[in-house]
Amino acid sequence: MHLNGEWIWASEEYANAYCYMRRRFSVSDVVYQATLRIAADSHYQVWINGQYVGQGPAAFLPSYRLVDSYDVTELLQLGENVICILGHYWGVSNHMRTEHVPATLAELSWDQPSGESLSIGTDEQFRVKLSRAWQQDVPRRKWAVGWTEHYDARQEPVGWTDLEFDESGWESAAIVEVGEHVLLPRLTPPLREFPEDIVGLVGAWQVGSKSPGPNDEPGPTAFLDEEPLQKLSAAAQAQLAEGLLGPGAHTIDMSPGRGLAFTLDLGEEIAGQYEFDIEAPAGCRIEVCGTELLREGRPWCYRKRSRYACTYTAREGRQQWRSFSYNGFRYLHFVLRRCTGPVTIHRIGVWRREADLTPFVPFSCSDELLNRIWDIGCQTMTISSQDVQVDCPSREQAAYYGDGVWTGVWTIYLNGDASFLKNLILAGGQNDYEDGHIHSSPFSAPGRWLYDYPLIMVWGLQEYYWHTGDLTVAARMQESIERLLEYFRRRIGPTGLIEIDADKNHQEGTATLFIDHPGLGWHNFPHPGLDRRGITAGLNLFYLKALQSYRLILAEMRAEQRAQEIAQEAEALAQTIEATFYDPKRGAYADALVDGKLSEHTSQQINALAVLTSVCPPDRRQAVLERVLEPDDAEL
Repeated sequence: MHLNGEWIWASEEYANAYCYMRRRFSVSDVVYQATLRIAADSHYQVWINGQYVGQGPAAFLPSYRLVDSYDVTELLQLGENVICILGHYWGVSNHMRTEHVPATLAELSWDQPSGESLSIGTDEQFRVKLSRAWQQDVPRRKWAVGWTEHYDARQEPVGWTDLEFDESGWESAAIVEVGEHVLLPRLTPPLREFPEDIVGLVGAWQVGSKSPGPNDEPGPTAFLDEEPLQKLSAAAQAQLAEGLLGPGAHTIDMSPGRGLAFTLDLGEEIAGQYEFDIEAPAGCRIEVCGTELLREGRPWCYRKRSRYACTYTAREGRQQWRSFSYNGFRYLHFVLRRCTGPVTIHRIGVWRREADLTPFVPFSCSDELLNRIWDIGCQTMTISSQDVQVDCPSREQAAYYGDGVWTGVWTIYLNGDASFLKNLILAGGQNDYEDGHIHSSPFSAPGRWLYDYPLIMVWGLQEYYWHTGDLTVAARMQESIERLLEYFRRRIGPTGLIEIDADKNHQEGTATLFIDHPGLGWHNFPHPGLDRRGITAGLNLFYLKALQSYRLILAEMRAEQRAQEIAQEAEALAQTIEATFYDPKRGAYADALVDGKLSEHTSQQINALAVLTSVCPPDRRQAVLERVLEPDDAEL
């Protein structure tokens, strides 16, 4: 893909920088078709003639950039036009971006009745200005995601997306060298974005006028969890609920030296960006925080030590704001402080963002519990499907193989869209390392490796082929898979098993045998553990499943000799696993071999894998599953 123009940005570079970019242009005839293509590092939002177009790009790897495409035919007008881009450079690597350079690339092209095609691209004709509205020296929301947002509307260039805005004091854009790169269109569908309104008031409280700044202890989010709340009377809460939920604007008389906090209910978990439309006196401080749960009747803001609160300092008059980043939440905690006069609220809500996963057919039956389970499942799929399918829309927002493979398969069942699974698998081929292993979260910066997740990717490739019949992805991934399998093959010891001490490596912080958390202490609830010491059945079973999946793919690719070699390796490994880990006394498979002895721990996960890989003989499977599903055994 080729775009006219250059990568541009402002003249200064540093982490967590926001940059306004504008370009005027003229249209002299009727526009038949107009297309905007745009890429950015790290993120952009774009408007044409004051009308919001979209945001992106989708998660990408260092070796390529993804380009979004928009049909903007209806937004162009005869005469003068303007395209406006707000770019945000993270400046750090996180779970959905690796650190590159702050830059934006765009091309706007349109066709006229004469057959002539015209275009403008990013170049020095763009006018740019670094934002001083967002405070840059702020904490991250969480180790896995981007920065907290602390915004001073008094520093905003009001009306900067309007055609009439005077940009004469702005700089000319600088051309930025980004190095070698490939431009590719995004694989996954564009997000649907729309406003979501609140449906209820949970509670309202009088609070103090003081709260910490973003770098003060304990920080705004933690403070919201701890600050004393003085509940308003039932009559006052009813009046507030009527004003906020009813039609029209609602004015709140703010007492000097006091603050007001209230928690709003969206009715269900959503993924989106905070937004509001208010009239306020200059200097009024607003804190807004999305939460997933309530705790003791108040919002649980600081859950898992994540910083989801934004702060906003108002300018005089009416103003609208939307946070740049998104979160997953159900409740919206809204706080007004330091207000020297009344505040009029026109709207508080969410700019919702999610993939369009409309099912092939609706599901409905006579069992209302099943109907509700279906609805919750579809809702979970939807809000966790962003540019890629993420493990959660709040705390990590990351695409992992262990989660994403199966979410991708479910999406195929739901509406036939295989692009999410394809995108995730292909990313592995761009993110493998010299020693052969593949990063467990392929769009993330390198970090602790999860042993089982790349092996699940190979399993997912088999699922992708079964559902699509497409072997091109397998051909593209073949070299990476061979290198991955060789990585584990080199670690097979005298026992005939992979002899990696996953528990030791986890304690050292280098790698983890994940198997979906059990015993790692990373969940929000207690559950039985899983023994990862010594030689683990889990890692060997996942390696076996990868071999079995790869053999099937090779057979479909007509690579008979290699398929036979892999089949022989898989059969030998299956026999060794069976002979090593099955304990007749327990009637189940042990988790690990520790110092030559079977672990005393027996888990559901390991025995389920033994059945799935056919290590467990057919005549024993029912007994094994009944054993590990005994409801009164707390160790399973």
